[in-house]
Amino acid sequence: MVAEHTDQLATAFRWLLEAAKHVEVRRARGIDLEARRGLYSPLPVAEIFAGLARICLKYQDAQIPIAALDGHSHAHDSDLSWPEHALLFLEQANARCLLDSLASQGPKMPDDTDPTVKLYARRRRAELLAHPESGRGSESALNPDSEYILELQELDEVLQGHGVYPELNSSIFPQAHPQFHTRNLYDSIGNGAVALEVSFSRSGCALFAITESGIQFSKYSSIRDIDVRRHVIHVMNEVKIYKSLDKGSPRDSLDCSLEKIAQILLNPIQEILDSQSRVIFVISQPMTAFPFATLPFRGRPLCLQKAISQVPSLSTLLNLVDLKPAYPSPLCIAKANGEKINGFTLEKSLPMAGIEAVTTASRFHAEVKEGSELDRTTFRQLVKQNNILLLGTHGFLSPHSPWLSYVSLKQNFRVLDLFEIKSQAALIIFSACVSGLGTATMTNDVMGFTHAVLSTGSKAFIGSLWEVNDIATMFLITTFFRLLHQIREPTRLDELWTQSQRELYELNDEKAINLLEELIELWEKAESDGVFDPNSVLPEGEVSLWELREMVENKELNLDFKHPYMYASLTLAGCGSTLFQPSGAV
Repeated sequence: MVAEHTDQLATAFRWLLEAAKHVEVRRARGIDLEARRGLYSPLPVAEIFAGLARICLKYQDAQIPIAALDGHSHAHDSDLSWPEHALLFLEQANARCLLDSLASQGPKMPDDTDPTVKLYARRRRAELLAHPESGRGSESALNPDSEYILELQELDEVLQGHGVYPELNSSIFPQAHPQFHTRNLYDSIGNGAVALEVSFSRSGCALFAITESGIQFSKYSSIRDIDVRRHVIHVMNEVKIYKSLDKGSPRDSLDCSLEKIAQILLNPIQEILDSQSRVIFVISQPMTAFPFATLPFRGRPLCLQKAISQVPSLSTLLNLVDLKPAYPSPLCIAKANGEKINGFTLEKSLPMAGIEAVTTASRFHAEVKEGSELDRTTFRQLVKQNNILLLGTHGFLSPHSPWLSYVSLKQNFRVLDLFEIKSQAALIIFSACVSGLGTATMTNDVMGFTHAVLSTGSKAFIGSLWEVNDIATMFLITTFFRLLHQIREPTRLDELWTQSQRELYELNDEKAINLLEELIELWEKAESDGVFDPNSVLPEGEVSLWELREMVENKELNLDFKHPYMYASLTLAGCGSTLFQPSGAV
C-alpha cells in the first residue's frame, strides 16, 4: 500500500498480484468452507483485491497501455481493458464463500477411500490450479507435455482410482483465480438493466456501471469506506427509530444523508440510469444491507422509477440466473398466534402474518401450514421442495453469533440450519423482523439468512432490514402476491416487487379500504373452499380485517406509507430477473 500511495504503481501492482497469488493458494488448500471464510475475512485480504482494482483504474486514467500487464500472471483473458481487469479483481474476492456454497450443490464424492491419499491429492491439485501458470494462454497450461500438465493428469488418475472425480467438485472458479469470461457476466445482467458495482476500501472507491453490452462507466475516487459508513449508519438509525417518534417528525436529517449517498452512487451515472429500467446493486461494505429503494434520483425515491434488486457479486448472479420461467405456486407458512407460559407472554401474536398467509393461499388455491407445528427438519424439507415459500413469523438477531440468528417456528430455525440444503426455489420470503440482516466480512460474505438462503440454490430472497410495522408489511406482501397472480405474460421478479413498493408508497385511505375488502373476500373464499381452515391459522382473522378496515375509514390508522420505514423495510436479494409465468399457464 505504501508503494501505491507514493505513486509507485508498477511496484504496488506487482506486490499486490504476488499477495493475491498467496491468498488463492491458501484458499485452494482449504477444503472446509469456514476455513476459507476466515481467510477472506481480514481487512488486509480485502485491500489486496481492492488495491489491484484501484491501480487498474488509475492506469486507465493515466492512459497507460494495456501492454503494461505483459509479464504479469493474473489469469484473466488477454483482450480486456483496464476497467475489465479491475472488475475481475473485485469479483475475485467478493462473496467467494457464497460461490463455494453454490458450487458444493453438485454431487457428493464417495467417502470410503483412504483419507490421507485423497487429502494430499486434492490439496496438491488445488495448489497447482491456484498457481499463475494455470492462467489462460500460459505456456505450461497449453503444452500437453509440460511438467505442470503431466502432474495434474497424474493427480487426477490417483483421485479417480479412489472413486473421486475432480470435475464433480469443481468450484465456480475451477481454478483459484477467476477464469470466467466478462461476456458471461455481462449477459447475466440482462436486457434493460444496469449493474452498479461499487467497492469501498480504506484507500478509495471503485465504481462501475455495467450493462449487458459491457462496462459503460468506471471511475476511481478518493471516497473511503469510512466516509460512506457514517451516512449509512445515520440512515439506518433514523429509519429504525421512526416507529418510536411522532409520525409528524421532520425527516430533513434522513433525507440529507440519503442525498449524500445518492451523490456518490447515482449522480455520476444519471444518463445511464435514464436509459435503463432496472438497477442491480452490487455494493461492498458498509452497504451490504441497505434500503437502496429509498435513494433519491431526480427528486424522487429510486423505487418509484426503477425496478431494484441487490446481489453479492456478478459472479453470484451468473450462477443464479435461470432462463426457465418459474410458476407461481406458493406455500404459505404463518406463526400468527402468540406463545404464553403460565400467563406470561413469550411471543406476541402476529395477526397480520396470518392474514398474509391465508389470503395468499386462498388466491393461489394453495395450502397454509401452521408455523408452530414445524420443527427444523420439516422446514428444511419445505425449503428444498417448494417453488415459492412465504414465511410470516418473528425474527431475532443473536447477540452471540450471526449463525444463531433465527426465525420462530416450533423450534427456532437458525441461519446454520440452512447449511447443506439444496433448493430449486424461485423465491423465498421471510416476512419477519431483521431477517435480511447479518454480519458481513470484509469481502462481503454475509453471515445471515440472505446469503444462507442464496447458498441453497434459491434464486432470490426477500427479508427485512429492521423491526417492521406489521400492517405495512401485510399490505406490501399481499400486494406483491396480488400483482403476481394478475400477470398475463412472463414478468420479472424485480419489476413485481418494486411495483409492490410503489403501490404501498402511494397507498391512501381509499386504496387501503379496497385492498382490505379484497382480502376479506379471499378469507371468506378460503372458508368456503375447504382446502384448509383459515381460523386454525388465525382465529377471528376476518374480524381483524374488518376492524382494520374500520380504523382506515375512521382515519385512525395514522401510518405514513411514504416514509422509508414503511415501504423499504423488505429488500430483494438475488436474481431479480427471475421470470414468473402467469397462473395457470402450461
